[in-house]
Amino acid sequence: MGKIKRLLDRFDEMGRYPIQELGYSRTWLMFSYLGAFLVHRCTIADYFLYHFYERNRRGRAEFVTLYDMRDIHRKNPQTAFADFEEKDRFLDRFQAYVHRDWIGRVCRNSREEFDAFADRHPRCIIKPRTDSGGHGVELCTIPQTTGIRCGSGSPPRI
Repeated sequence: MGKIKRLLDRFDEMGRYPIQELGYSRTWLMFSYLGAFLVHRCTIADYFLYHFYERNRRGRAEFVTLYDMRDIHRKNPQTAFADFEEKDRFLDRFQAYVHRDWIGRVCRNSREEFDAFADRHPRCIIKPRTDSGGHGVELCTIPQTTGIRCGSGSPPRI
């Protein structure tokens, strides 16, 4: 019973927001999660972090769950994943498929490139290089006369 209790505690901890703030019933979320687990092999973390409870079948199928990632890692050489570890290396490698302008820390990071980017985009989003799930994302405003000002008041880490 220890494993089941831990799973239920984890479910309740991660499901606090949709239950308390959005009004979802715990029973509905549990059945929804069970279906998502059986069809998509998603973990409790996948289910709540990617808001599976708000997505239809097509929306759920678009996500790469932790189990999917484990299978991908197992079936491919580890050297193939170097470009996926940092956002700017990924964006540089797959720029033909990424249809947005960006500036990086490892690639495309000269002062001239930054100045040109800032001129084109006085408001931009700053993302941590190696984090995921929307953690650490900031909206940044770059005034033309006073320099760089970010949401937290600290200089951007680009």
